[in-house]
Amino acid sequence: MFVLSLIITSAVLTACVMVVHAAARARCQSRPAGHLVCSAAALGSLSLAILVHSYGQMTMFDFMVEEQCLSRGAGEFIDFHESLFPVSGALECTDRTIQLVPAWVNPAVSALLVAALVGALASFAANGRGNRAPATPRP
Repeated sequence: MFVLSLIITSAVLTACVMVVHAAARARCQSRPAGHLVCSAAALGSLSLAILVHSYGQMTMFDFMVEEQCLSRGAGEFIDFHESLFPVSGALECTDRTIQLVPAWVNPAVSALLVAALVGALASFAANGRGNRAPATPRP
């Protein structure tokens, strides 16, 4: 799963670089490029969300889950529950439950996904304004 996330992130970052390059070319040619900047921001936010989500998945990956309870002083191992969204790896022990994923991962992923959505909507809005034909007076 992590390798797939890295491949997707690489593709999104490549698209982001291409959009930024197109925005720079448009700026040099004196064309409005606001929608390209918003697109780059949206793609960058999306790629960061994928990377943070992948990091959260990596933190709960351990070959010896049963031994984690004893090494953290939480008693004997009972069960392990995991989910992909929100990223969660809960280790149930006799004394307490241990969350293996850092607490900042899910809020960061949510904020980055919202930023990507806002950037995409702003890009569509800016693109719509730039493509309108000038109004012609009616006789």
